[in-house]
Amino acid sequence: MDSIHDDVAELALQLRRLKERTDRSYAALARRLDVHASTLHRYCSGEAVPQDFAPIERFAVLCGASPEERTELHRRWIMAYAARQRSRPADRRQASASRDAMSATVSVGSLGDGLDSAVSARGQGPGVG
Repeated sequence: MDSIHDDVAELALQLRRLKERTDRSYAALARRLDVHASTLHRYCSGEAVPQDFAPIERFAVLCGASPEERTELHRRWIMAYAARQRSRPADRRQASASRDAMSATVSVGSLGDGLDSAVSARGQGPGVG
């Protein structure tokens, strides 16, 4: 696993461990934190990293995290957030490359149809008729 995913996965693991200490569901915790349950679940599964640390801090306090655990969470959040920011330009380049490849495929496919038609027409050329 690369460092981007490692950093995000470590943050998510710590969040899940905190959640497991409570007897609350994602929905119950989310209501107390004023976020959507799906958003909280995405943070805990590593699918998303919040833009700022505040929701993570509130979550940690609600789950009874010690000051040391909150400090570690902050460190992990900084690393995960930075990793996600670094991965975005690469994602954009990859998406652009995919679009370019798709355009090239469509162009070649269109050209291929034209060549097939031209070959068929030549095959019926002067000898037909």
